[in-house]
Amino acid sequence: MKPWRPQLYFGTVNFNDQLTALDQWKQTAARTDGMLLHLHFFIRHLTTPGNQNVPNAAETIQKIAPNLVGKPNIIELTFHIQNAASSPEEIARTHAKNIADIEKAGIPIAGVDVDWILSILDVETRQTMRLPSETDDHYFTRVLQGVIAKSARYVRAFRAAGRVEKLYAVFPPLYVDEGRWQNARKVVRGGITVSRILNGLFDAGFDGFTADSPYFILSNPTYKAAGYYDALHSIETTCHQRGKSFGIIINGDNKETSDAYDRQFAKTSLDALDLVMSAGLRPDQIISESWYKGPYHLVPETTPGSYTNTVLEIARRLKR
Repeated sequence: MKPWRPQLYFGTVNFNDQLTALDQWKQTAARTDGMLLHLHFFIRHLTTPGNQNVPNAAETIQKIAPNLVGKPNIIELTFHIQNAASSPEEIARTHAKNIADIEKAGIPIAGVDVDWILSILDVETRQTMRLPSETDDHYFTRVLQGVIAKSARYVRAFRAAGRVEKLYAVFPPLYVDEGRWQNARKVVRGGITVSRILNGLFDAGFDGFTADSPYFILSNPTYKAAGYYDALHSIETTCHQRGKSFGIIINGDNKETSDAYDRQFAKTSLDALDLVMSAGLRPDQIISESWYKGPYHLVPETTPGSYTNTVLEIARRLKR
């Protein structure tokens, strides 16, 4: 059996100015495949959750670029179909420009984590008139076909804009059925499963899937008993049967601040990785990502509890 050696990415929203001290995270840069560039900071130049403008964001991005040169970095961008007027083509062209802007700052991009907002299912349901006496399976199959058609339009426009980066759909499996797992919100979408969505997206030109599955989900015993881990295994199998990438995001938010937050974030992130590994899941990509208020201290990587130190510990456990 081929040894499991997943790609490892990391990225956060707040305090990226700390990464301008390049020598304080050189090991992290060397032992990871690249950075996950979250659009909230790298494109919108905002903090989270306060949405405050970061005046020096563009300068910060240029200053951290040297540690990311020559790496297959990934940028996270949002595919959000909000209503009937939303244009997949316009979203794709915006994404193409976003990537070009980051490249101008000196950071190469090899892939896009396409934050595939699940509300597209609700939008398409509202747009799809139900036929008299139509079964749930037949109706929701037509809904899914509409969803995939919009996603295919996005891919075609993205490629037409000259972009060749891999496209990875990202959404939480928690909110979609798969096997015996029923979505946590108990929304009825007859026959629509994660695997059916993914097979459609792969047909449309997507290159893989990233499961947004933080620690609070992975550690929930009720979810586990209801088949959530079975769902993750099924999704992983679907991806690999199609020759596509399967990734998983690991993190864990908490109510603390400063050092206490960082220590707890490190613990839950590593615990999440342990849960993934002990469940027998073998993702092609592990992504340590935070869109939360912390971690507060990103460097130095030699300090236990700092974000880059946590990433190095993940790398050690992955034998990288």
